[in-house]
Amino acid sequence: MRLDKALLIAKKDWKDAFSSKAMLASLVLSFALTVAVSVLLTAALALGPDPGRYMTEEELTALRAVLPEASGMTVRQLSAYMVGVIIMPFLFMTMSLAATSILTADSFAGERERKTIEPLLAAPISDSELFLGKVLASFLPTLTSMYVSFGLTCLLINMLTVGLFGCLWFPPLKTVLMVCVLTPAYAFLGMCIVVLGSARASTVKDASNYAAILFFPLLAVFMGQVFGSLVVRTAHLLLAAIVLVALDFLFVRLARHAFSREALIVAR
Repeated sequence: MRLDKALLIAKKDWKDAFSSKAMLASLVLSFALTVAVSVLLTAALALGPDPGRYMTEEELTALRAVLPEASGMTVRQLSAYMVGVIIMPFLFMTMSLAATSILTADSFAGERERKTIEPLLAAPISDSELFLGKVLASFLPTLTSMYVSFGLTCLLINMLTVGLFGCLWFPPLKTVLMVCVLTPAYAFLGMCIVVLGSARASTVKDASNYAAILFFPLLAVFMGQVFGSLVVRTAHLLLAAIVLVALDFLFVRLARHAFSREALIVAR
């Protein structure tokens, strides 16, 4: 399998996808919304009314138990820290999955709708190169947008909270692992699923539904932390990263056998 041929497929998809203003806007707005919600929520908790007025002692105790590394923080610091390590990573992972679903669903289903799939099927490349090219076509723009928006979020949150913490504290290690390591690995897994689904779906709308199953584990972890029943430590995140990367490699190998031009022809 040659990477240069896969990148040729990806470049073709970039030209097709980003010629659509709606497609480009959906990618930009997904991460712009994540930045806006993260920054505004942090500002409200760090600079607004004392959040301790709206929390009982039991709730504060439960929150400190979920975030043991922040046990020595004030209520205001703890509230801002909670946004940075629980809410914001969840938003980035969710929006990354949503963005990749939109882009990846267009991979084969979009080609079929635009009546351009015949030249693609006749291209002198292997099935593996075709599959990888379609995945990279969504993965690289999403990854770039995610890292740029995360960097902007870090800058704005530090500007807003440097007086509260007395230093540039954001992002902590847990947030870096969740956003910069787990999110790309999880999004890549979602892309592989959607690309395979797009090869069998007749419309882009149908193909975009294949990654929906990946939202449920995210929601379960998020709700577990919010309600104090799940404590996520750095070691857990490192283990999850190893498992996700292994799943990515395994899924790519399985997909190389499951994906074929014949499946595209039958789906037509």
